Amino acid sequence: MVRAIDGNWSVSTEDGLWALYEYCDGQAPEWAAWCAAKDAATLRCLGAQVAGVHNVLAAARPAGDPRLRTSLPPIQFDKLSAVERDWRARMQALARAERLPAAETRAALIAADARVQQAFRLVASATARLPRLGIRRRVVHGDISPVNMIFGQGDPTFALIDWDCTHYGYRLYDALGDVLFRAPWDQPQLHTASVQELRDYLAGYVDAARPAVTDVELAMAPTFCVARQLEDLRQRLAVIEGLAPERDHEYACLVRMRLGFIGRLTDLAEASGRGEPWN
Repeated sequence: MVRAIDGNWSVSTEDGLWALYEYCDGQAPEWAAWCAAKDAATLRCLGAQVAGVHNVLAAARPAGDPRLRTSLPPIQFDKLSAVERDWRARMQALARAERLPAAETRAALIAADARVQQAFRLVASATARLPRLGIRRRVVHGDISPVNMIFGQGDPTFALIDWDCTHYGYRLYDALGDVLFRAPWDQPQLHTASVQELRDYLAGYVDAARPAVTDVELAMAPTFCVARQLEDLRQRLAVIEGLAPERDHEYACLVRMRLGFIGRLTDLAEASGRGEPWN
């Protein structure tokens, strides 16, 4: 970040908090390139860097309102019942709207609804235990994803941009973000859920995180991954009315991709909920 003329790092307005960021030399990877780059060493290095971000944020004492509206990403687990109600209301409206230009996306979301509601119940049951298990919320970035990581040429380190979703949340949910289970919409052969990638990434994160990640916290990883798929589906649903027809097939494929990930990750999350080690 860059200081303003008056020496302050940011300016508070009625609309929120404004800050100026310096130019980052590099580029965010395309999804296909990202999928090709996710070897064990890269993921461990990446996990360690994300932990470093959280270590710094742990010392932050921000002013202002820490709340986000439930309609905004990311999912806030203490407001999960409101998030689910919003999903159901939007789905009911979608079922009534039969003349949307995005007909394929509409059909994909309607077909996904039963599985999504089941996933909401799974996530709600698991995350309800977090406060009494001693897993507290911290300042987090809110949208950790390769599209917000600027890498230099041949440099494994990155600059993290797009801080508009910064809030109080769970660090491991933030760390997992959209790092692993995302692929190009038009390459279904890459729509796979690799548990080994999850292990490698979290191994780097756990090694560098301070305070240390507890076993109880780590056990939540599969559930957090399911929740991230729900978040993306929620965003697809939120924009469907204004979705351009030429993007309909792309969004429908992304909906089906997320649903596939939910199916593959649910078994891990349920096993973890029974106390069985997923990793």
